[in-house]
Amino acid sequence: MTINAAPIITATAPTTDICPSSPIVFDVVNTNSLAGTTVAWVAKDATNTTLASGTIANVSLGTAALSTNLGLACNAIVANPVTFTFTPTSGSPESCVGAAITKQVNIRDLVAPTFSHATSTTINVGAGLNCTVAIPDYRPFVNATDNCGGTLTLVQKAPNAISSLIIGYGGNRTVVIEATDCAGNTSSTIFTLILEDTKKPKAICKPATVILNALGQGSIVVGDINNESNDECSTVTLSASQTTFTCANVGANNVTLTVTDAAGNVSTCVAVVTVVDDTVPVVVDCPANVTVSTGV
Repeated sequence: MTINAAPIITATAPTTDICPSSPIVFDVVNTNSLAGTTVAWVAKDATNTTLASGTIANVSLGTAALSTNLGLACNAIVANPVTFTFTPTSGSPESCVGAAITKQVNIRDLVAPTFSHATSTTINVGAGLNCTVAIPDYRPFVNATDNCGGTLTLVQKAPNAISSLIIGYGGNRTVVIEATDCAGNTSSTIFTLILEDTKKPKAICKPATVILNALGQGSIVVGDINNESNDECSTVTLSASQTTFTCANVGANNVTLTVTDAAGNVSTCVAVVTVVDDTVPVVVDCPANVTVSTGV
């Protein structure tokens, strides 16, 4: 009579967390000399609910691989380890059924998304109407990835959310971009916004007239050719290309008004300054009376 020893198997389980939608790979080894052993396996969660099952055929002396995907969605949360049970059920006609072994695997995603760009990027934002600016969408600047793959949700957080209005001049703001994977893990990165006034002021001119005095001189102040020039963000300073005039300037003169805001942005306009000489000439040295004889 021939007595064959029962098959003895071992299984090497993954030692790290497995993403819910990723394959789980075991090395299953038959440690005796029997050939062709069939190993049944079943995976159950903590409530003893079967998640998947199957068989591995022809497990001979050496290593056989089991690669299985439990069909879990990437947002599945398996609170406790999944238990895999391996049972050698049959083999060659002479073989015997062997003892079952169990292995546990953590199937979960606890890793937050990561960002592959610099964690702080400085971006200038120019002032707009009424010195405000709508914050742009900075999510395209973000390159986020996740260890378990899947679609990431990117959110630009308040108070600097997309299209929110802020004063666009002076200081800075921090924009936070948050990435969330399908398992609910989150991480964030930031952009530093430098708020600069890059918008030119409005230069508005008006004409002026200068009456020359008896010495043939005249002048204007810059306000004479300014017609409420202004800036959205700050007060402005004014200067004119010419403020004094003489008889040489009688008639129309183009004078440039320069308007500068607090950020150094400059605009100009041209005012027509008309110089008028309306002073009657004065005779300062008349000759003595002269008597002329008619010769008669």
